[in-house]
Amino acid sequence: MFRRRKIPARADIFDERKLPAWLVVHDAWYNVLEARALPPGTDLLRVYLVELLRYHDDGWRLSQFSAFGAYFFASKRGELKRRVFITIDHPGGEPRVWV
Repeated sequence: MFRRRKIPARADIFDERKLPAWLVVHDAWYNVLEARALPPGTDLLRVYLVELLRYHDDGWRLSQFSAFGAYFFASKRGELKRRVFITIDHPGGEPRVWV
């Protein structure tokens, strides 16, 4: 049975976030390669720019990046193409519990 993929909620990186967020990296098949929790109050714009520069410095070819969408794509010979993004949804699909 075919199951539709849920699109993760976009994090507004220009807004002061009061909610937790996640930096997520996945491959072309939506397998999560890396997920890092970002606590409330984190400067999401800084996290986005630092991650973009880290990939650039590590020799990845960057394409289709968007600060509004809080994502970018990266490719490198011998590595799977990746989508790196910031979301307010838990990368494992677990429901959010607000206390």
